[in-house]
Amino acid sequence: MRNMKKKIFDIISALLVISILAFIFIQLSPGDPAENYLRASHLPITDELLKQKREELGLNSPLIIQYLKWLKNVLLGNFGYSFLRKEPAIYLTFKSLYATFQLTIFSTFLIILISLPIGILSAIKTGTWIDKIVISITTIFVSMPVFWLGFSLILLFSVKLNWLPVSGRGGFLNFILPSITLSVPFIGQYIEFIKKSILENIQNNLLENAVLRGLKKRYIIFNYLLKGAWIPILSGFSFTFVSILTGSILVEEIFSWPGIGFLFTKAIQAGDVPLIQACIMVFGMLFIIATHFMNGILKYLDPRIKGGKNNG
Repeated sequence: MRNMKKKIFDIISALLVISILAFIFIQLSPGDPAENYLRASHLPITDELLKQKREELGLNSPLIIQYLKWLKNVLLGNFGYSFLRKEPAIYLTFKSLYATFQLTIFSTFLIILISLPIGILSAIKTGTWIDKIVISITTIFVSMPVFWLGFSLILLFSVKLNWLPVSGRGGFLNFILPSITLSVPFIGQYIEFIKKSILENIQNNLLENAVLRGLKKRYIIFNYLLKGAWIPILSGFSFTFVSILTGSILVEEIFSWPGIGFLFTKAIQAGDVPLIQACIMVFGMLFIIATHFMNGILKYLDPRIKGGKNNG
């Protein structure tokens, strides 16, 4: 119960800090929110309308009063209406989040599908020519800039070959290019991570006994190599999922994927204050809650973590 209260306090404290940063970000941004509203609404920017809109938005109050009023509305789930779309900012944010979540699931599946078998193979064949080829490929994957990869894939598969759609979120084919672009750097990282986790278990005496007993390689891999390595591997994949979910802004912009990252960039370009603040808060909330959730699962699954907790 004590730990649960501490976790709740940590989450609330972190969200409070994020709310302050979101508010400060708007204050430090160039441009006048009232002017941005008028421009987004296609209204003439006159002194009279600017004065009226500043009063409506509460921009004439001291900053601390502005923040407290905004925080009160946020706690009630009211982030205001988007300047551009004239809809509740929080509704637009969660609507876009669904598209980002779909892309995250697809990309995470791709990372696991490719990095897990290649990582295992690289560990088993460590020091051989196969391992050297894998190391070279992973180095290229990790070093590859996301924006360069995205545009290169579009040029090859969409423009030259006309096999895949350039942008948007339609059917299955629309997922392929953005998912590959988002996954490639993580695939490179996790092939090496899985290899390292498995190699740490190869010196295990139980493994040596299994080899001497003449057990099949497949049995040894899944019952000895992976048994000791699956907790750090699972931990890595779980936090990768969180990172992709909250860090897909650039990929969504490249492929015009209608997720929360794409929405955020459009809101910044238009100076859409309610939408910017809603996106920042949702990003923060997702990262904090998902991280605590993943930590909780790993503590439950890993006896060493639970043991350490009980001893403390």
